[in-house]
Amino acid sequence: MKLFADLVMAAGAAVVGGFLGRALFGGWRTEWTWSGTIMTPYDPATVRAAVDDWVLQQLGFTRRRREAEYDGYCRGDWGIEQLPTAHDVHWYDVPLLLICRYQTVAGRTHVEFEYFTGSDLQFNNKGGEFLKTEAEREFDRTFDWVKTRDWDSPTSGSRGEGPGRDRSDEDDSAEAADFAALGLRIGAGWQQVQSAYREACKKFHPDRLSGKDLDPDVVELAASRFREINEAYKRLKTALGRG
Repeated sequence: MKLFADLVMAAGAAVVGGFLGRALFGGWRTEWTWSGTIMTPYDPATVRAAVDDWVLQQLGFTRRRREAEYDGYCRGDWGIEQLPTAHDVHWYDVPLLLICRYQTVAGRTHVEFEYFTGSDLQFNNKGGEFLKTEAEREFDRTFDWVKTRDWDSPTSGSRGEGPGRDRSDEDDSAEAADFAALGLRIGAGWQQVQSAYREACKKFHPDRLSGKDLDPDVVELAASRFREINEAYKRLKTALGRG
């Protein structure tokens, strides 16, 4: 991991926190948490819009909540109950919640990224190290993006920002969001869309989660995600001439 103390520069600085977990029996833990904070001198509204776009388009999260001081996101397969599992699990499949909190301190915008798992996911030492390593890697990637982004350009980033967008830009943004809902980048082919849709249905279909004694909020979250995936798939099917 980078030595963030040596990276204090005009584009931003960062500090990171540790990871926690509530102990269970047999070396298993639950409720893992990891956080990192990025500090930048740019306007809070601009930073928040850009970070939201980055989290949705590049990190593959889905926004579930927006409040005055934070945005809440989710990602992953909520049917996974233990780490490690009997089969390899990709970082993007781990059921995660992400909170991005915003505040202004001494003229600088502070963005705290807090990753955490719920009580339904259990992990041992190996699983905890996997979570920590991957969270640090993703945070490093985000920090590098903050440093290198052209903050003076109103269209810098994965989507155009600001009032200067025309109708085609808005259409591209909507289509990009539909691709992102399936874990794809804009421009993916029909076969990729079909494959991603089938995989997403395996993760979020309500029937797959029935009988697992999950928290009702998690079940509702999965159902909401499943509806979102279906709507995105229908729109892409039409857009790609398959409707």
